[in-house]
Amino acid sequence: MHADGGIVQNKRSMWQGHPDVAYFNRQIYVTWRESENHKANKDTSIKLTYPSNSDFTVFKSGTQTIFKSKTGRFNCPRLKVIGNKMWIICDFVNSAKKSIQKEDDKGLFSGGKSSFVDAENQVENTSILRKWTKDGTHWSDEIKTNMTGILPDRIFPTKDNHFLVATHCFKNFMPESPAGSLVQSVWRTNDLESGSWIKHPIPQRVNLNLCEGSIVGDTHGKLMCIMRENSQKGLPAFVSFSVDQGRSWSDLHMTRLYGCHRPSVGRLNSGRYLITYRHQVSSFKPNFWARNVVAALVEPDEMFSPNPCQDTIMYPLDHDNSQKPDGGYTGWVQLDNGSIYIVNYITKDHRRAYIRYYIIREEDF
Repeated sequence: MHADGGIVQNKRSMWQGHPDVAYFNRQIYVTWRESENHKANKDTSIKLTYPSNSDFTVFKSGTQTIFKSKTGRFNCPRLKVIGNKMWIICDFVNSAKKSIQKEDDKGLFSGGKSSFVDAENQVENTSILRKWTKDGTHWSDEIKTNMTGILPDRIFPTKDNHFLVATHCFKNFMPESPAGSLVQSVWRTNDLESGSWIKHPIPQRVNLNLCEGSIVGDTHGKLMCIMRENSQKGLPAFVSFSVDQGRSWSDLHMTRLYGCHRPSVGRLNSGRYLITYRHQVSSFKPNFWARNVVAALVEPDEMFSPNPCQDTIMYPLDHDNSQKPDGGYTGWVQLDNGSIYIVNYITKDHRRAYIRYYIIREEDF
């Protein structure tokens, strides 16, 4: 059994992926990246659309373009409603600075490394930009920041009136991190309109590559950042806790969420926690890549225990039966009626990835 859902956007001439969703002014908004392919480093744009019916199941054909670039890559957008504004945050990879080696006509450097991987994780190539809207149509100018890294999490408001964003990058640009090729940081500010943020690295562990962090808090103000482990070994997600509103982060705790890629975590109205993610326990070989996307339901006392997420209930959202699967980056919100609205990108029987939605309830678990 898989979750009920439908198509948000399927533009067959373009790759569409890395979606997120927000519930703002009683309307669903969905954003995603559109480009020639997954590894594009030019002609990328960040799109936004919304449903045309009250059940949020029929989407209008028109879209807004929020960010656009002829060179470089706008990558993974996230949406967040804060007060009377909906914010969008997105990483940008500057392909013009991507290499310290010469790239050949196959997109490979002299050392054999893909230009896509080489560019996107090098902190000197990256920047984080934001915009906001009060009506879902008219957007502010770009707000540039001093944040670096890729795959920013949603902006997270803290109880002491600050804001957090998680990003990651290669280790060699963060000498304070003792281990791992990828390192996770959390950025903090007290002024969303400002471009100035302070970086707080999360402790590392030998041989772990932590990335794609997502932040959530309990009702008392304790915070958790849950992270993908990217050593291609099917290892579980790891978490780090903060008890000072994101200024410092604990040593790592291992979960039982194996193969947890790009987790998207939040607290439901019931007090339980939901994590949606790509389930990738097998190798990264093309035929075994990005086949499944799941949701995990976690009890409150389990979520923030010293051994978090040991007992969870898993729900299969979708399976990609494509010969060239690609998908599993998700976002979700809970609606006024208690239903959970999830977005994902997937390929299935199409030539390129496209955007789908799913609607589930806690009772489905």
